[in-house]
Amino acid sequence: MRLILAILLFTATAQAQGFKSYIQYFTTGSYRNTEGDLIVKTNGQLYTVWGKFHNNLDDAAVADLAAKVSSDSGRNWTDLGVIQQNIGLQTTTSVSLIRISSTVVHLYFCVKNSNTDLRIYRKISSDDCVTWGSPTEVINDNGYMPALNNTVRKLASGRLIISIYFSANVGVIPPNYCMAYCWYSDNNGTSWTKSTPNLTRSIGVGYTEPSTVETSAGNLLMVIRNNSGFQHFSTSTNNGATWTAPVASTLTTTDSPAKIIKLSTGKLIAIHNPTGTGMTDPRNVLRLSGSTDNGATWVKIIDLEGYTAGYNFSYSSAVEYNDNLLLTYWEANSAAGKLAHKFASIPISTL
Repeated sequence: MRLILAILLFTATAQAQGFKSYIQYFTTGSYRNTEGDLIVKTNGQLYTVWGKFHNNLDDAAVADLAAKVSSDSGRNWTDLGVIQQNIGLQTTTSVSLIRISSTVVHLYFCVKNSNTDLRIYRKISSDDCVTWGSPTEVINDNGYMPALNNTVRKLASGRLIISIYFSANVGVIPPNYCMAYCWYSDNNGTSWTKSTPNLTRSIGVGYTEPSTVETSAGNLLMVIRNNSGFQHFSTSTNNGATWTAPVASTLTTTDSPAKIIKLSTGKLIAIHNPTGTGMTDPRNVLRLSGSTDNGATWVKIIDLEGYTAGYNFSYSSAVEYNDNLLLTYWEANSAAGKLAHKFASIPISTL
C-alpha cells in the first residue's frame, strides 16, 4: 500500500511540475524543424506536424512536412515520416491543424513559389490523422500571403477562420507594406470569404503574422506582429467578418509573433518574446503572460525558456487538454545554426 501511495504521489508531483521534450532534434538532413502545430487525437495520442528543412535555414529553403505521434502525453515521440513533400518552387511549411469532427482533421500549410507568390493549401484526413488526402489549393490572393503556424481556428459558431498577412512583393518594402486580414468559411472550408478592412501599417515591414483567439462567442481578438515593441490588437464582434483599427497593446514583444489561447478557466495566456524595445532584443526568452480582462493588462506568469546565450525560442502552438497547456515551439541554437521542434506540458493549475 505504501508503495502504491508513493507511486501515486510521485505521479501527481510530476504532473504538477510539467515537463519538456524534444519532438525533433536537429540532425544531419534536418537542421531546421520549425513552424509546427499539435492536435489531440480522439484516442488521446498527441499528433504533431512541422516543417522539416533540408540542410538550409533560410525561410525559402526546401522543406517537407513531417509528423510524429506520442502515446505518453508528449514524453516520447514516434516518427511517422514525411506526410507532405515540398510542392513549392521554394518551400512548403507553416502548419495549422484543426479538428472538424471526431474523425475529420484539416491540415493547412503555406506553399511558397517566390516573393510574389505564396498560397494556402489544405490536406484532409478522414481517419483522425492516420492517412491524408492530396493537397489542394484553398486560398490565393495573387501575392505573398502567409499564414502563421497554429492560426486556423474553429469558432463557437462552427466558422473556420484563418489569419493572413499579404504583400504584393515582400522583397520590395516599401512600398509593398504587409497588411493583415482573415479568410473565413461557414461550410468547413468548401468556400471562403475575406474579412474587411485590410489592417495596414506603413512602418517597418507593416503588419505580419497575425493570429486570433475567441474571447467569447462571436468576439475575437487579433494579435499582430510589428516592430513597435508591443503587440498590436484588433477586435471583431461578428465572428471575424470585420475588424477594428489595430492599437498598441500592453503586451511587450520583440519583432516576433505571439499566440494567445483562452483557457477553460477564462484566463487568456499569451506566449511571446518579451521586451519593450522592438527589434533590439532577440527572441532569447519565451514567456507566458496572463490576462483576466480580455487582454487589457498582462501579468508575467513564467518564463518557459529563460535567457541562454546563443539560443532563442519562438513560433509556438498551444492547445489545452486534460488540465494541461500543451505547447510546441522552436529552439534555435544560433551558434550551431540549427533549430529543434520542442514540446512542453504545463499544468493549468499553475497558470
